[in-house]
Amino acid sequence: MTVTTALTACPLNSKSLLGSSVNTPEVTSLAELNAQVDEWDWQDDQRRIGERPRTVGEFFATRNRYCSRCPRTTSRPGGS
Repeated sequence: MTVTTALTACPLNSKSLLGSSVNTPEVTSLAELNAQVDEWDWQDDQRRIGERPRTVGEFFATRNRYCSRCPRTTSRPGGS
């Protein structure tokens, strides 16, 4: 079984886009795709940009404290 992702339908898939390429992950299940995305997120959180003293994940954790979620509302846009 092959899982079709949004990337496979993208006309830019595996083509050069501003000097970089977009690769389609090849997985056999949605669970495998989710595991790959989790691994990529973890790797990105461990990354340092240049000589900065903290990792990307550490900077995000610091900044995330100052961001708030939108309030929940029961009203609908445009009326009732």
